[in-house]
Amino acid sequence: MTLFRNQNLFSANYLERRLPNTALWREAGAKAAEPFAEVRAAYQRIQGLKLGPGEEANLEDKFIRPVLKALGFEYDVQPVAQRGPKKKRPDYALFASDKELKGARKEKGNLKRFFSHTLTIGEAKYWGRSLNDTDRKDTLDSRDPGRHRRSGAMQGIGTGPNASL
Repeated sequence: MTLFRNQNLFSANYLERRLPNTALWREAGAKAAEPFAEVRAAYQRIQGLKLGPGEEANLEDKFIRPVLKALGFEYDVQPVAQRGPKKKRPDYALFASDKELKGARKEKGNLKRFFSHTLTIGEAKYWGRSLNDTDRKDTLDSRDPGRHRRSGAMQGIGTGPNASL
């Protein structure tokens, strides 16, 4: 059973054969078993809901937030990332600990200091929504999900009908 959807970021050979044989992978395996089971359970719970366009809030409530918690993240929902005529907000700012989250919240008036506490940001899109580009046919959300960037890197949790856990 394939446990990933490879989109050519890594070679399939590396993911299937080499990565599982690394010391890091073996050491992390036991530590990851419980969070992986929680993520799998959250995934299985939402299968019957048939979430689609316009249902990001349900997806976030029933899947994204439980997954973030299972993975050990603390998060701030929709922090302002840019001031001006159009406020831009990522869906989540992710933190390593409650201490980091509280430290960031004390700095919310200074965006640079606020985001210096984050590990990364997360952008949640409805089930099946491409994270790679603008979908001009999507009347509910035709913005480019890659617009929120920190240190030049985009991080995300992909969801979709082809994901398997």
